[in-house]
Amino acid sequence: MEDWVEGVVDAYTKSLFVSAAIDAGMNFSDLQVSRGPEDSLEVNTLPTRRICEHAGLPSEFFEIMPEDALASVVFGFYAEWKRRGGEPAHGAEALIREVDPAFNQ
Repeated sequence: MEDWVEGVVDAYTKSLFVSAAIDAGMNFSDLQVSRGPEDSLEVNTLPTRRICEHAGLPSEFFEIMPEDALASVVFGFYAEWKRRGGEPAHGAEALIREVDPAFNQ
């Protein structure tokens, strides 16, 4: 049951973030997604804080969540942004392939 609840919360949070980012007119490149020390996923916290506030989430929400959850949300935004005509971000796609080898866009 705990896994189910966690999955529902993750999906809802992802939906809020993606919708808020799209509504705010954010470009995926604004997040400045990269690999940090020890291969951690890093994003620019200024736009993520603004998106969280726009979505009604605590501004530091994505700074305290596990990296896999952050990756799911960030790459969910990328998929929607690209679907709506956004330019491909080759660095992001390489990172997505690391997480999901089946990724093929």
